[in-house]
Amino acid sequence: MKNSKWMKMLFLMVSILTISTSIVLADNTNSGDTTSIVNSGDEIKVDNTDTKIENDSGEKESTDNEKEKINTQSGEKSDSEDSKTDIADNNTTSGDKAIESEDTNSSNNKSSSGESTTDKADSTDKSSDSKVKKYKITTTLEKGGKITPENPEVEEGKSQRFEIVPYEKYKITDVIVDGINYGSTSTYTIHDIKENHTIEVKFLKITNEAKQEELQWNNKFVDVKSSDWFYDAVRYVNKHDLFKGVSDIEFAPNSNLTRGMLVTVLFRFSNAIEYAKSTFDDVSPDAYYTEAVSWATKNGIVNGVGDNKFAPDSNITRQDLATIIYRYARFKGKGFAINSPYLLDYIDRDSIAEYAYEAICWCTTTKVMNGKENNMIDPVGLATRAETATIMQRLADALNQ
Repeated sequence: MKNSKWMKMLFLMVSILTISTSIVLADNTNSGDTTSIVNSGDEIKVDNTDTKIENDSGEKESTDNEKEKINTQSGEKSDSEDSKTDIADNNTTSGDKAIESEDTNSSNNKSSSGESTTDKADSTDKSSDSKVKKYKITTTLEKGGKITPENPEVEEGKSQRFEIVPYEKYKITDVIVDGINYGSTSTYTIHDIKENHTIEVKFLKITNEAKQEELQWNNKFVDVKSSDWFYDAVRYVNKHDLFKGVSDIEFAPNSNLTRGMLVTVLFRFSNAIEYAKSTFDDVSPDAYYTEAVSWATKNGIVNGVGDNKFAPDSNITRQDLATIIYRYARFKGKGFAINSPYLLDYIDRDSIAEYAYEAICWCTTTKVMNGKENNMIDPVGLATRAETATIMQRLADALNQ
């Protein structure tokens, strides 16, 4: 009876143990652990290779809980790695945003830089404009007229033209540029300005007596009429004994001028005295121009044409006329202070000989010589007596003579 009771109790304990073991096995199965149960009759042995239980001595070995902790730690590490991956992704995204931000900033910076560069360029241009050298041309004039412009400031390398207008009953007597007197010209241009300059203008009041004396002339030439464009010039040169007629009643205004005639006119114009005869082979000692040629040669106003010849009877070209007139002006202390030819506006300027270019520049600047129709200077055209008479009158004004 007692044995039967113990057997029932044992059976109950085994049943409880079995149920407990089953629960454990179910938990272990879920956790991935491999658990085997060996039922050998009365003994129940749990064979858990991966699981250790606490022994009788109280020493702890690796338990399922520790295994779960390890697995949990492993899982946390995995989560950490996932987190790192997420962080990396975030970093990548952040990096992309950073790159986009940098690109945006770079673009903005470039834009700003571009605007800044433009501003700097504008500033540089303004600065450059403000640093352009300018030179002052001081104008002074006596009572009797006006000059335009007055006291201008001109940029370096530029040119400045001046116009001088006398008041009524006054006339221009002197236009003095940097100490050089250019006579009574009504216009003057300073070219290629690289320093300060001065222009002084003098006027003279015209009295009735002086005007009447100037206008008095007994015209004996039948080929010179008061309506001719050269009338005043012929009156001037004839009255001052610079030109004589080709006869008692003819001036021959349209005839060509010879080289001998020109040096004779300049010789008379200078009021010079010369007793020596010319040494040119083709200048006769008895010719009316022999003293004039000798004087002009000694003073560097004329040169021969080669082979010790002067060619006194050859017609003179306009560029040779300008050259000899300019040499005379230099002889009188006028002309350009230094060699300063400039680009002429005439369409046939390329036809001007090199030796005559500066002379034509001076003659046209001082208005001693003017161009012809169609903006031509006609350098190789032949000079007439009427043209030369006009040039001599203007030369007198330019030299204040």
